[in-house]
Amino acid sequence: MERKRTFIDFLKIEIGQKIKDKLKLLEYEEKRNTLRKYSINDRTTEVILAKKIPLIIDYYTSWVDNDGMLNIRDDIYGIDKILLEYLKSNMLLQD
Repeated sequence: MERKRTFIDFLKIEIGQKIKDKLKLLEYEEKRNTLRKYSINDRTTEVILAKKIPLIIDYYTSWVDNDGMLNIRDDIYGIDKILLEYLKSNMLLQD
């Protein structure tokens, strides 16, 4: 459970939300700096793992922060449009 909580805190930090545990913030910054050492010119770096692992990526363009404020970001990958079209075409969402 603690590992999951740490992961959630790291995600909150990444998207700009505040967390209460300052040690987690320091741990996150240390891990991020370590990963960035392997990047070239701040570009994405491919890492090949010895063993394949499942990966789930959540992509949010809006959320409510800890202060109850709605945050909205641009959908730079165009996922919202694709999801909206899918929901409408499968009658899971009405206009």
